[in-house]
Amino acid sequence: MEEKRIDVLIEKAHAIFNHTSIYEVIDLENRQAAEEFLKKTYNCPEDEKINEYLDILEVVKAI
Repeated sequence: MEEKRIDVLIEKAHAIFNHTSIYEVIDLENRQAAEEFLKKTYNCPEDEKINEYLDILEVVKAI
C-alpha cells in the first residue's frame, strides 16, 4: 500500500519538475539547499511550485 502511495507522490513531483530525479533533491542537506538547486536548475520557477514539490518530497521522506 505504501509503495503505491510513494509512486503516486513521485508522479506528482515529476509533474511539477521532471528534468531531475527526486533523489537528487532529497539528498540535499536541507530545504534551503533544495530550493536553491531547483531555482538554478529550472531558471527561477515560481515559489509556489517549489514549495509544492518540496512538500511532496517531505512526505516521501517520511514514509
